[in-house]
Amino acid sequence: MYNYTIWNVGNDLFGYFECEKGVKFAEDYQAQSEVVDKWNEYMQDVMVMEMDPETGAQPKMQQVFFLE
Repeated sequence: MYNYTIWNVGNDLFGYFECEKGVKFAEDYQAQSEVVDKWNEYMQDVMVMEMDPETGAQPKMQQVFFLE
């Protein structure tokens, strides 16, 4: 994974990273990562962390628009 960026607008916080190995790899990595667990614990009083019960990772976003 690379190009990890966190964006903020008002009370909204959005994290983005790229993974050459695909979404499944990223979900598995995130679900098993001690660093992600520590981050979630540290930020629990600041952020609402939604996790997908099936993958253990954050829910996938749905693309609503694409312009080429």
